[in-house]
Amino acid sequence: MVKRIHTISAMLAWLLAAVATPLCAEVLIDLQTISPVNSRSATFSNLGGSVASSDSQLVPSGTLSASGSLVAGETFGVTISGVSDWSYAAATGAGSVNTYLSGLTPANIVGPNDKGWGLAGGANEGFLAGAGEALVVTFNLSGLTTAPSSDFRLKGIVLGRIGDTDAYNYMVIDASGNVVTASASGRTSENLFLDIVLHDGDSLVIGHEADSFRVDGFMVDVPAPPVSPPTDVIAIGGDARIDLSWTAAAGAVLGYEIDRSTTSGSGFSTLTNVATPAFTDLGVTNGQTYYYLVSAVYAETNVAAAEVSAQPIQAAPANSPNIIFFIVDDQVKDEVACYGGEVLTPHLDRLAAEGMRMDAAHAVSCVCTPSRYAMFTGRYPGNSTWPAYLEAYPTNRHGSPEFNVGLEDDNMNVGNALRLAGYVTGHVGKLHVGADHGTGLSPDDDPEDPAVIAQWQAHELSTRQWVMERGFSWAKHVYSGNIEDPYNKHNPDWTLEAALEFIDLNQDRPFYLHYCTTMMHGGPNNWTDALDYPLYSGAGLLAEPPNVPIVRSNITAQVDAAGLDPDTYGFTWMDATVGAMLDKLDALGIASNTLFVFITDHGTDGKFSLLDHNGTSVPCIIRWPDVVPAGSVCSNLVQNTDMVPTFFDVAGATVPEGYRIDGTSIAPILSDPSTNVHEHLFFELGYGRAVRTDKWKYIAIRHSTNSFADVELANLLNMPQKLAYIGNTKRVSSHLELRPDCYDLDQLYDLENDPLELTNLAYNVAYEGQLNMMKAILTPYLEAQGRPFGEFVPGEDSVPIDQVQPYVDQLELVSPTDDNDFEYVYSINGTPYWWLYEQGLTNDAYEAEDLLDTDGDGLVAWEEYIAGTIPTQAGSGLTVEADVQPLGAGFIVRWPSVAGRIYTVEQSTNLLSGFQPLETRVATPPENAYTGAVQQAGAYYRVQAEME
Repeated sequence: MVKRIHTISAMLAWLLAAVATPLCAEVLIDLQTISPVNSRSATFSNLGGSVASSDSQLVPSGTLSASGSLVAGETFGVTISGVSDWSYAAATGAGSVNTYLSGLTPANIVGPNDKGWGLAGGANEGFLAGAGEALVVTFNLSGLTTAPSSDFRLKGIVLGRIGDTDAYNYMVIDASGNVVTASASGRTSENLFLDIVLHDGDSLVIGHEADSFRVDGFMVDVPAPPVSPPTDVIAIGGDARIDLSWTAAAGAVLGYEIDRSTTSGSGFSTLTNVATPAFTDLGVTNGQTYYYLVSAVYAETNVAAAEVSAQPIQAAPANSPNIIFFIVDDQVKDEVACYGGEVLTPHLDRLAAEGMRMDAAHAVSCVCTPSRYAMFTGRYPGNSTWPAYLEAYPTNRHGSPEFNVGLEDDNMNVGNALRLAGYVTGHVGKLHVGADHGTGLSPDDDPEDPAVIAQWQAHELSTRQWVMERGFSWAKHVYSGNIEDPYNKHNPDWTLEAALEFIDLNQDRPFYLHYCTTMMHGGPNNWTDALDYPLYSGAGLLAEPPNVPIVRSNITAQVDAAGLDPDTYGFTWMDATVGAMLDKLDALGIASNTLFVFITDHGTDGKFSLLDHNGTSVPCIIRWPDVVPAGSVCSNLVQNTDMVPTFFDVAGATVPEGYRIDGTSIAPILSDPSTNVHEHLFFELGYGRAVRTDKWKYIAIRHSTNSFADVELANLLNMPQKLAYIGNTKRVSSHLELRPDCYDLDQLYDLENDPLELTNLAYNVAYEGQLNMMKAILTPYLEAQGRPFGEFVPGEDSVPIDQVQPYVDQLELVSPTDDNDFEYVYSINGTPYWWLYEQGLTNDAYEAEDLLDTDGDGLVAWEEYIAGTIPTQAGSGLTVEADVQPLGAGFIVRWPSVAGRIYTVEQSTNLLSGFQPLETRVATPPENAYTGAVQQAGAYYRVQAEME
């Protein structure tokens, strides 16, 4: 603010009043001596664990090898085939020869309680070591089926009764000879008890300083072998068949048991056993739902996966087209090369060259959930009967569709309807329509923690199940909502992997794939960073990168070679997934009869609004080589609500009874792009509704009693958030910064002459006729929804616009900041607009009003603001009262004060020489006072006010 000072010349006694403005189970391994061989010598010299030896090859020397699987409580190794597998070296004293295990033959387990190997023949058991000698055994664990972990431990050593003392010393060294652990331990009976973690290549060195000793065996704590259920179990109903597939279970699986029932949760009987992770059930009847349990069979137990179900359906005609609906998140036309964008999207360009580019395609809503709901159902989101939505907004009240609608459990959606028509239907990728949008897990979790990974895997599986419960045949690699910490990295390779699998599985029958990539949500920083995280996914941390024909480094290299902005890497990456699908269709020979629709859920800049530019207007490209003319362009209106009825149309599907469809099939456009199926389109988001023709757009915002109550309670700086389509949401400040009229209750835009919608013509009398025409177009859409909406469809929940308008007017009193907050607007003289508004100076010309002396008291508005007086009342001013004593006796000055001001009392003995400050005080409403001594006759005083 500019600092300004103003002086009032009125005198009272000697005083001048003025104003101024500044601005784990145990296993015993028995050893048996067969024949002596040469051995090496070493001395176990001290308790510190060092080994002194004249032979550098002593440590490690012998090797114990084991291979095969482990079964807790039975065996340490499955196969013992000779000296190369088991060889123990016993260290001896100088010149002596001790026993050495040179060869063993396989032997059976002796008795059910024998937890070690029984070996045939041989009179002398164990290894004999003399006093001061050491035995060195190296453990080779690399052949085990399960890699040793912290649970794989050496628990003890079985000793022969030779010496009487118990001072056995031992240590463990690693493959490089470094001491891992060193200690001494007594023995109890014939066992030396230890508890040492074993790693591959570790060597045990054990010795006795005073006595000879014999080692008969080792006690090893073997972790229980892994058992797990099959994962990714999928049941797909076909024509008199159900195809089951799954990912193989871990560990020593002997096969898989398939149980079937016609009742969920009970009545299961074994159908068959199979060796591989797939089975086709041909003993089924179309129309009957079947439930399956697939169990992994182990030696000691079976482990079942969660129940899955499917219903065989008579197949669609063989010539029915495949359908791929490819939905992108947050992308606009300027981000696709064939629309003129400065990006590298060769596969989308190919899609357009071989199909049709839609230049007037729109989304019904400009946030994810309602738009995606429309693309799942073909309905306007405000017609959702999702229970949570109806609970919040009963049908006798205004609706406010946003992140609160979802796929209903009546299964009136594209996946179920096409399945009933004989299609195999699948969903991959982002959902965001009713299932739990978040994992409920902490974003601060360690992404490499196995427990965290398991929780994310379980969440993804439950989301798949939710989708299939809504009628889809198949679902895989599903995100319940947006990507989240700790795996907040896009992975289009992961979703592509599932899409290619689905296409492969169903190449010989009509299929529908609802594919929703998480790209391009979050902006370039998000997706560029994600290139370095190939293992992050919606199911936690992957064991290995997805198996797809995309090389991430090639993406960046191609963009760089084209001389394009690195911020566009993500567009090229997403485009590569389109190319991989097109290549798959070509490779399988099914491209010509596959309808491929590419579309965005909504724009970016216009997000959280119903504005056209980069909002409801979205890129859309359609290819169907058997039908769509290559390289064609359609300039007629279409909407994402039209896609589901179009799919029903081209599939020849019978729409289920009671299925509400709000969109219109654009099948006629596919063969003739000049066909017009819409004269106008309808849009909705929160408390906003809109209609669009080819040249005009009208937006109406009408508040319910509940939303208006929030407006009334809001302070001025929070007012914009409450007047937005969706209260307390993003982009409010950015919208108002670019378009100050964007929350006007009525908005009319001439799209032909004002494509950016910068000028609202709704309050221009010259366009009254056009405004009324657009309102007339909107009314039938609102009446069809059967809910009140302002004066269009009156109801007790409707608030008259004249009650809301005064609050809308106040939006000009605040200014948006960069962080979606607001600050007060001030005049050039530092007067806040809100003060001028409160004083009734509301001529929409605040700068001019600020300079007017409305009440004729000699003070203009900005001076009255600083003085704390009323600019419309002539008697309101900064007055000073003085209690003056005789010369030399002193005086008191009093004046009314207003919070937020600072007052300075000044003195002058000669008005021509100026004033000098005596005291400065912060306001103490309702009055301030100054007491001083009169130093001479003829002194002048004044009180100056300024803002604190």
